[in-house]
Amino acid sequence: MGWRTVFISNKNTLSLFLNNLVIKSGETSFSVPLNDISVIILDNIQINIGVSLLSKFADEGISLFICDDKHMPAGLYTPFNNHSRFTGISKSQIGLTEPFKKRCWQKIIQAKILNQANVIKSLHPRNYILLENLSKRVLSGDPSNIEGQSAKIYWKSLFVDFTRTNKLSKIKNADIRNIALNYGYSIIRGTIARSIAAAGLFPSLGIHHSNDLNAFNLADDLIEPFRPFIDIEVYNMYKDNNVFAKDFTKIEKIKLLELLHKSVVIDNKEETILNAVEQNIYSFVRAIKEKKPDNILFPLFL
Repeated sequence: MGWRTVFISNKNTLSLFLNNLVIKSGETSFSVPLNDISVIILDNIQINIGVSLLSKFADEGISLFICDDKHMPAGLYTPFNNHSRFTGISKSQIGLTEPFKKRCWQKIIQAKILNQANVIKSLHPRNYILLENLSKRVLSGDPSNIEGQSAKIYWKSLFVDFTRTNKLSKIKNADIRNIALNYGYSIIRGTIARSIAAAGLFPSLGIHHSNDLNAFNLADDLIEPFRPFIDIEVYNMYKDNNVFAKDFTKIEKIKLLELLHKSVVIDNKEETILNAVEQNIYSFVRAIKEKKPDNILFPLFL
């Protein structure tokens, strides 16, 4: 898989030439090798793109995000079922037992809370210790909802006068931090969905999320330990600004896209988040094959 993230916000025509993405605007054009690209964001509803190029994106394992007229990710085109052992892996996934899935969810939530603790470590040392201790209390399946208890402490420690909500379209003067969080989460979610499909897994079959209308239940499970990397970036972006009186700009979007190349630790090695996503997914596959939830690898702050 590639390593570049391509963000296109102007009215351009996209085409394919000699395994290159060609971006043309008027008489000006430039190209990017497809095998260098991991993610493409189309942030203009007037961009023209051909089916042959879409097909090539699938061949090259490239995820394509389409933004709506509000410039927020609205759709995802991702490769699917291109793993050589798809049938065997998918059968194993379908046959997962409830105890196994609950143990996996326990590991995911523990990793998420530990990363949340590290986000607020320098801001609220006392709450850092509290979250660290809460992570140790997460049981199989998280029946006591330690995740929810931790979230209350976490968001109050990170932001002032803040309410986390996804329902932004009906809110006037929406908190820009929520808009930025949703944008960042969408990019990570799509990147995870791409790696899930590349590994031969069904994205719709989650281990905790089970919405029949959600094509990416598994991505919504595995994204949890990655969310704090978005959270701290959004905190840094807006800690000195009025969060109600400004637009969500192209510069801020690019900052969040660049997080895919931020360094984290996974399996005791320094990797980009993009690579950490792949390692997380393939370790999940190994955990399925070996029936060992402890084999799942998670990203950690440097």
